[in-house]
Amino acid sequence: MRYTIGVIVKYWNEEVLLPYFLSALNKIHADKVYLCNDGSTDSSEEICKEYTKKNRWTELISFEPPRAEYFKETWPESQKINQVLQKAYSTGCDWVICLDIDEVLSLPMIKYINEVITLTPPNYGVYFPIMDLIGSIKTHILVNQETQFQHYPCPHLKVFGKQSGYQRTVNQLKLDQGVEGGSRYIMTQEPYFHLKYLFKNRRCTRGVPMSEQVPNHIPEKVITRETNLKIVPIELIEFLENFKEPAIPW
Repeated sequence: MRYTIGVIVKYWNEEVLLPYFLSALNKIHADKVYLCNDGSTDSSEEICKEYTKKNRWTELISFEPPRAEYFKETWPESQKINQVLQKAYSTGCDWVICLDIDEVLSLPMIKYINEVITLTPPNYGVYFPIMDLIGSIKTHILVNQETQFQHYPCPHLKVFGKQSGYQRTVNQLKLDQGVEGGSRYIMTQEPYFHLKYLFKNRRCTRGVPMSEQVPNHIPEKVITRETNLKIVPIELIEFLENFKEPAIPW
């Protein structure tokens, strides 16, 4: 028996990364994709509409009216995600993956999703370790020496099984990376890449308009390790080689 895969993507003003992200998304053998607009004021929604025209298994959802401040939401993020989780389950998805636009799947993670999760009963939550790239794709953070936070391997529940009982927590991020409920989980070794610390001008301040954003705080006192490039999709390597970061917050 093959179990079905759904993907939830929530975005706000992501016209810079969306074209690459949507292209990379095609590597997952998803049965349904929900692209959720959280109040974008740029061309993000149009980019998603064009993608949907070519990919009929994709559905567009609008959470918020256009807004200049990302974190001034009219209803909590956890409620938004849980609503779409239930929608995905009710329309036939056994497993649901939640992804952010600056999260890129490694080759082992793609293989795991396509070949293992589709054969696993959806009674679990599935954790994957985050690999925070810093400086370039060749290096990732192990420990932030200023905060003593261990970046890798830091597990993050990214795949929700229909019968697992897991959902997004109302209290935002905790040690369990923003989820609650459930009692059974699978802890994998297959990482995914977080691109946040590759970009100097990536927005970072919560509850502040784009016009008042300051440059991304990229930690300086860190312990790092060399990234195994064999697990990096060639498309990501090529994308970053040609990437020109906007000079203003984005």
